[in-house]
Amino acid sequence: MKAFPSISKEPMDDGDGCFYTPSSEGMDLRDYFAAKALNAFLLKLTEDYVMSDVASDCYTVADEMMEARK
Repeated sequence: MKAFPSISKEPMDDGDGCFYTPSSEGMDLRDYFAAKALNAFLLKLTEDYVMSDVASDCYTVADEMMEARK
């Protein structure tokens, strides 16, 4: 699933009644959730906590959020 798709402002009739076409698919919802979790992890960042762990933990949170949506 994508978050924040953008729509072209130019009207285009593609024959099925859709008059506007996506100009960008947007970002993956999982990536959006991970990005939102990043701030919380950065606030708790210590010298012992390496950035690769932060990234991994953000995606763990994102995966849980994706699972909760089912």
